[in-house]
Amino acid sequence: MTSLDHALSDRLPIAGAPLWRRFLQRFAGAIRTGGEPPLARLPRVKRPPVYRISRVWANRWVVLLPGSALGHVFESAAEAEAFVRGKCGDKASMVEIEIGDLYVAARLEPNRPLLFSSCR
Repeated sequence: MTSLDHALSDRLPIAGAPLWRRFLQRFAGAIRTGGEPPLARLPRVKRPPVYRISRVWANRWVVLLPGSALGHVFESAAEAEAFVRGKCGDKASMVEIEIGDLYVAARLEPNRPLLFSSCR
């Protein structure tokens, strides 16, 4: 019997495990109280592919495809976006846009207007 068990034994009932062990198990999350399913049983959500469009020079834009290290170079942002839309087809995708210190994440969908329609 630990000192904590001895000090609290007459005040709190101990069912099965010592009080300190029950406290540590609750704190560490070893005991599930029920309600939510385990993480392994949750359905997996398929995320859209992520493309990266970066401005590397005044008139040079690079598009990195998901999972590749080599980029495709374009002269305007609109051409880079058209390339990404062509690769995606009729599926939604995510685009990370980097222009110097500016970082923007956008979701491209086939029925949405262009991101860079007025840029030159």
